[in-house]
Amino acid sequence: MDYVIRRANISDAEVLYSISLRSHATSYYENLVSDAQKQNFYDYYKWSAERESQFSAVMARKIVHPAWHVAVAVQGEGIIGYVIAHSKIEGKLMIRGLFVDPSKQSAGVGTALFERSLSWVKSGDSAELTVVEGNVIARSLYEKYRFEVIGEYEEDFFGAKQVIMQRPAN
Repeated sequence: MDYVIRRANISDAEVLYSISLRSHATSYYENLVSDAQKQNFYDYYKWSAERESQFSAVMARKIVHPAWHVAVAVQGEGIIGYVIAHSKIEGKLMIRGLFVDPSKQSAGVGTALFERSLSWVKSGDSAELTVVEGNVIARSLYEKYRFEVIGEYEEDFFGAKQVIMQRPAN
């Protein structure tokens, strides 16, 4: 599969909402959330004009903000995935999201985007992220790059426990 990874621009923001929705709509995510929260999960990741507008506005601000890093994977004319990270905390890059269109998963796009996010880690800094504890696919990718669980995250993901993973400073 031929694709390129580039820095996101403001005009990409709306497409990123669509990728996030499609990524969360896969049955894999559905199996991670608690039964008691499934309907809330479905409702949240159902398309909404209001939510799309809010998401796009927030994402556009992050794309141009110097403390945020956003990269997209592009195939042909379309965006097929994105990664977003935040370097506001001194000495640490916080990877905030990695999403790939479900039709393009298992083709190395997520790994390439994740590697791009690691290129944003400054020398001597650590990288940190949160992940649903039961998300074995994501966790195995992160562990491949020396990330280790360092604790529990205070918020759950629709009833699913999240953990904090960190890769020590270089």
